[in-house]
Parts: sequence; structure tokens; C-alpha cells
Amino acid sequence: MKKLLMVAVLSFIFCIALAVQAQAHDHARTGGGQQIQVSFDRARDIALERVGGGRVRNIELERERGLNFWDVEVRYRRRKHEIKIDASSGEILGHEIGRRLF
Repeated sequence: MKKLLMVAVLSFIFCIALAVQAQAHDHARTGGGQQIQVSFDRARDIALERVGGGRVRNIELERERGLNFWDVEVRYRRRKHEIKIDASSGEILGHEIGRRLF
């Protein structure tokens, strides 16, 4: 009887843990409540427009301090540009230009 009770309690705890993990995964995937209005393609276009052309090398959706943003790396005229774009509004949050590449 004690073994049956122990199995039931452990099964219950396991189910709760799975439910919490699934909810946390969904929360992280959707940005924790902040809606992602700017698509991957739109972020690419915004970055290329800001730089004036070039080639997109990398795009990542990131989250920092509760804000979702696209981090876009563009190479143009042998320089590396890193543009951060708000994923909900499309506003450019930052634009860093690296040193000249050889």
C-alpha cells in the first residue's frame, strides 16, 4: 500500500513538472507576453535599408531585459554592421559599425 501511494505521489509530481516546463517553453517561445510583430524578412529589409545595401550574414531573435529584438549582422563595403531592431515595433535600437575587414 505504501509503495502504491509513493508511486501515485511521484507520478503526480512528475506530471506537474512536465506541465510547468511546457508552460515555460511556450512563454519563452512567444516572447514572454510581448508579441513579435516584425517578421524575419521584415527585420532583414529594415537592416539592409539602414545600411544602404550589403549582404545579411546572420539574423537572430533575442530577448534581453524583457525586450524581444532582432540582432542582424550585415556586411557592406568590407565592414560589419550589427543592427538591433525591436521585434514588436520595427524601431532600430542600435547600429554598430565594426572596423574595416580585409
